Amino acid sequence: MIRTIANTIVRRRFWLVLVIGLLTVFFASQLRHLNIVIDPSAMLPKLHPNVIGTTAAETLFGSKYVVVVGVGAADGGSAYRPEVMRVVADLTRELAKVPGVKAHTLLSVTADRARAISGTATDMTVEPLLRNPGDRGDVANLARTLEQNPIYQNTLMSADKTLATVSFSVEIGPKGFRQVMDKVQVVLDQAKTPRVTVISSGTAVFFANVERFSARMAYLFPIALILIGLVHFEAFRTRQGMILPLVTALLAVIWSLGIMGAARVSMDAFNATTPILILAVAAGHAVQILKRYYEEYARLSALNPRDPLSALNDRAVVESLVKVAPVMLTAGLVAALGFFSLITFEIATIRTFGIFTGLGILSALLIELTFIPALRSYLPAPQPQLKVLPEVARAENRENREYRVWDRLAGRLTALVTQRYKLVISSFAVLACVAVLAASNVSRENSTKSYFGEGLQLRQEDRVLNQKLAGTNTLYVVFQGSHADHMKDPTVLRAIEDTQAFIATLPDVGKTISMVDLIKQMNKSMNAGNEAFYAIPASQGLVSQFLLLYSMSGQPTDFDAYIDYQYQNANLLVWMKNDSSKYAETMVDTIRAYVEPRLPKGVTMQIGGSVPQTSALSESLVKGKMQNIAQMMGFVFVAGVLVFRSLLAGVYLVLPLMFTVLVNFGVMGLTGIPLNTPNSVSSAMAIGIGADYAIYLLYRIREELGKTQNVDTALAATMKTAGKAVFFVASAISVGYAVLMLSFN
Repeated sequence: MIRTIANTIVRRRFWLVLVIGLLTVFFASQLRHLNIVIDPSAMLPKLHPNVIGTTAAETLFGSKYVVVVGVGAADGGSAYRPEVMRVVADLTRELAKVPGVKAHTLLSVTADRARAISGTATDMTVEPLLRNPGDRGDVANLARTLEQNPIYQNTLMSADKTLATVSFSVEIGPKGFRQVMDKVQVVLDQAKTPRVTVISSGTAVFFANVERFSARMAYLFPIALILIGLVHFEAFRTRQGMILPLVTALLAVIWSLGIMGAARVSMDAFNATTPILILAVAAGHAVQILKRYYEEYARLSALNPRDPLSALNDRAVVESLVKVAPVMLTAGLVAALGFFSLITFEIATIRTFGIFTGLGILSALLIELTFIPALRSYLPAPQPQLKVLPEVARAENRENREYRVWDRLAGRLTALVTQRYKLVISSFAVLACVAVLAASNVSRENSTKSYFGEGLQLRQEDRVLNQKLAGTNTLYVVFQGSHADHMKDPTVLRAIEDTQAFIATLPDVGKTISMVDLIKQMNKSMNAGNEAFYAIPASQGLVSQFLLLYSMSGQPTDFDAYIDYQYQNANLLVWMKNDSSKYAETMVDTIRAYVEPRLPKGVTMQIGGSVPQTSALSESLVKGKMQNIAQMMGFVFVAGVLVFRSLLAGVYLVLPLMFTVLVNFGVMGLTGIPLNTPNSVSSAMAIGIGADYAIYLLYRIREELGKTQNVDTALAATMKTAGKAVFFVASAISVGYAVLMLSFN
């Protein structure tokens, strides 16, 4: 049947090339719909308590993706200067106009909701912190006002008084964070003057930069393409050997990305590497079929030296398909199923990676089994001087002239595994044990900041803001009451106050802010500024009275970040200087253990925010990764047993993959590389690609054993043919992926 299909492909080559070409044009037209969007919601396990808490905080208080902007004097001196305050005022005004910026969350010394609270025994005064940013007297008075309102200390102005801040929340746009943050950056750049510096950081800033850096794939992909092509040229030493695999791989990439575009699925930092992966895998399969074509052409030429070259060419195409199609189908389907198994992940972005990588490999399989043979039969046959004679029949002078690095490597490996197999097996066993020990040191870490090099400007600005201010990362403790006005109950307010005091003692916490701080300030101001009254009022009636007095001078939205309109839910905002997921996991557990036993009756608590989300992601990754590895190993084992009709073949396929995964995690443990979302797919890639190598080798060994009953002879022939092709492919994939080292530095 395969021979019949192969003959049909050669006979109908024009129509096949035409159909593949038209499909490629269609898929290429869908590329315009592709966008790179980082949607953290797609990366999170929806049912995790930290994710539920984050959703509650966003729904009730509109806080999720926070940006912190620092404004200071260029000479590093005091920020209490009119020129600095004017920039703060301009930023506060202009940022409110940016689509995607939640204007009601803007907070600065000139923002409407940042108000100074003072008063007498009968009257409460609520007024702006800074009325005239250009007036030196008003600016000088601002310092005294901030000292009298502790809630704003180290948030609106740094402790060393060199940096004023503007903070706000943003919502992700349909095209990602860049859609909002690019406009924000324009406003920030326009605000800078020779005398005033403006820097920024926060979750949204880093996600927007992930999108920007991911867009580098448009430049890295051609570099990978060129490098893979050079490896192929070195391997085949012919232009066709270099170009054909790349053309096939490029078509497969266009198809896979076109499918994503047609489905309106966005790319992100974690599936942006899909094009290079598909390029490498597709080129690898193409190398195998092309390598076999040259072998068959040489064999047929030697047997039929008088036949026309065109006839030999077509017969070689058919014979190579007959020999390679079964193994290519097996390897391709196993790889595709392995990637499809990622749909069991809780994290949507990894599911997307698995689905579209699998579809890309199936596309490559279809193209390689139709387009390459059809195009190869169109191309001129190799000239006699380019024939690649079978290694076993080479003349001595020919062997000396063409025996290159690939042949030497294959020969030495053959000698090693046949003559010193005990040493090889024991060495791998020892290395596996070392890898297991090293893998135990792998840490879960999903800090978004760690994706970027320490020397990049955004890391430097983040470092400055965290050193001088309360922090650029957020954690929310949401207290939920059983009825309206529950949060006015002094018992509940004292529980929130106690929680604040406890959290303030934890590492890397820069500031805690809640409605309690405002109510205590009201109580103090209504008692002539007496510090003894900076405390929670004794009765709920008094709390209600203070809030009513405030509402006469303040705005209804002043408390939006801390309390809802029914006073049933309250938000404790924690500013943190660390976004480590390990740190977050410890923090969340510690807070829960302290607060939950102390909650008043009828009050529940949720924890969320940018920092707890990273902890949720890490927990989900470890669980999903172990499940995914087991699944993919199972797919490969079953495929080996069914295809080769041998349990031992399944073991032969799985053992090297298990070893590869162990070494992968072992290297991560030794080098301190954390298990995070981007590299969580590495094991899936290693298994998907590695299974191809093992399947090609086992097929060729079985074929060679059919010619000779000597295992060593069959192994030597396999290493010189399919083994060399594996070397070509592995080298090309390694070189292609190496360009990713340029992506986030």
